[in-house]
Amino acid sequence: MDFSEYKDVFIAEAREYIQSLNDSLLELEKHPHDLTILDGMFRAAHSLKGMAGTMGYQALQEFTHQMEDTLNALRTGKTITTEISNHLFTAFDQLEGLLDDTIRSSETNLDYQGVLANLKGEVAKGSTPQLSIDELQREEIRHGQRQGLKTLEILVTLRSNVLMKSVRVYTILETLRQVGTIIETAPPISQLEEEHFDYDFIIILQTTATTEDIHH
Repeated sequence: MDFSEYKDVFIAEAREYIQSLNDSLLELEKHPHDLTILDGMFRAAHSLKGMAGTMGYQALQEFTHQMEDTLNALRTGKTITTEISNHLFTAFDQLEGLLDDTIRSSETNLDYQGVLANLKGEVAKGSTPQLSIDELQREEIRHGQRQGLKTLEILVTLRSNVLMKSVRVYTILETLRQVGTIIETAPPISQLEEEHFDYDFIIILQTTATTEDIHH
């Protein structure tokens, strides 16, 4: 179905949603513990994502999808710091720029992935990593246990003064791979490698090694 005839309507509504996100963020700075403001921002991002998807604007849909996930994470009670607010304002500016590029049907030169990564990294600071294990991984764990392997959940905390966190992460992962199989990490390995985390991360490891061996 051709939705091009609805383009003008989409543009008008998209700009209203972006303005709403900026206005709500200003209110959130005044009332950082008012979750109803975050709820409204989440709904705005969700609606904009749906509209972009309907119109076939994939880049815009992906951006607002990630924005929606980030706002949802903030709704869990995360303190809205000045740094988070600044990253959100930057993300909303990029969202408007991405909309402009979409309207012109041109490729974007905006580093919107970098903006989102910076925002996610700031939101993740001080948060406990959350593991997500899918059914294939659960089956892999069950299979290993039938073979006599132990499943260990390892919490790693880096020192706050560590230099080049990604190098330290690589060293830890490679050391653990020598004694077992890494099933999953939280945050995912890609985020660990890009240093998009605070100082804590979790590793699920299947191994024959003892807990004492791992600590050594």
